[in-house]
Amino acid sequence: MTKLYGYLLLTIITLAALVESPVSLRGTPESASVPATIAAISAVTPPTGQTISELPGGGFTYVLPDGYLLNPPVGPEGVPVGDERSILLGKAGVTDLGPLVRVGGGVLQAPFTAEDLLNAYRDYYGNQYGLELTETESLTTANCLSGTRFTFAIMLGVEGDGTGQVTLLSSDSQFVTLVAIASNEAWAGTFSAEVAALTDSIALIDVQSILPDVTATALVGETSIIPQPYSLGWTTLTLPDEVAAKVSETLWSRPAKLEGIIAVPEGDGAHPVALVLHGRFGQEICRPMPGSISSPAQAIVTFCLPGGAESRFDVGHANLVGALAEEGYVVLAINLNDTYDIFSVEGTVNGIDLNNIGDYFIP
Repeated sequence: MTKLYGYLLLTIITLAALVESPVSLRGTPESASVPATIAAISAVTPPTGQTISELPGGGFTYVLPDGYLLNPPVGPEGVPVGDERSILLGKAGVTDLGPLVRVGGGVLQAPFTAEDLLNAYRDYYGNQYGLELTETESLTTANCLSGTRFTFAIMLGVEGDGTGQVTLLSSDSQFVTLVAIASNEAWAGTFSAEVAALTDSIALIDVQSILPDVTATALVGETSIIPQPYSLGWTTLTLPDEVAAKVSETLWSRPAKLEGIIAVPEGDGAHPVALVLHGRFGQEICRPMPGSISSPAQAIVTFCLPGGAESRFDVGHANLVGALAEEGYVVLAINLNDTYDIFSVEGTVNGIDLNNIGDYFIP
């Protein structure tokens, strides 16, 4: 049995409890008592003055600096620029060039490490944008989180020169990133102090699951059984031994989310199980957004970083999943985005096409 078969088997076994649970998987989603392994959302009481991140994959609290807004309208048209993977903090009347702080967070899952994330940021700003970066320095916050930081110079058009700063805070299993930018005049004043206070206020909490809205999927309303999303955390996929022996050790494994959608047919008794496995388009699964961090040069970074919107191809099959459930199948569409090679590595080594190295995770 390959690693992916084990991955699918783990998903099916864990979801067996869901099939027998009181959660409604038929028709319009209802409120119900969802098993903890499915919900994975902890009720957290933040410390006084702190706000829980509203990011579905966040897992941190923070203190909003005085006078700052969450996802403020920026630019001449006042367009909100927050997204699903990060939040934007700024004062009323700011522009899209600052002073702003973009904050995101997520899971560190082997083989992905805080060092890999730092390298992705430095590659993004240093190599792709060609900015002059300072050396990375270490820091410890007031909440005893360890971290690293570097700054860079940037031209802000008619606003003159500016300064940017990237800060990465992490534990063994989670991370939070802060990307701040402002004109040099603002940076030298209160902005730098406010960013420092914001960084010190960060505290980690349990990461919440990212559960998509299946009902918004095209054509899903044509089925009487509406699939429901599930999220069971993370696992690590590894290449088959015969493939791993031919390529660099950096490509041997990658983190993968255990998530997807499920639909259960009407009626009691045993039902056959059907798996819906999607492919991918010739596009990056994580599309960079304004101010986002996405580094194709870092092959080990195989899932969406803060600012990237993931295309959920499994959810796109919701109508098929519901239709098969109507025919008597228990159906799972599994999110395989992390299985495929997202950030391509060019070339061929020992007969292995590195541009499609991720395909070897699929049997």
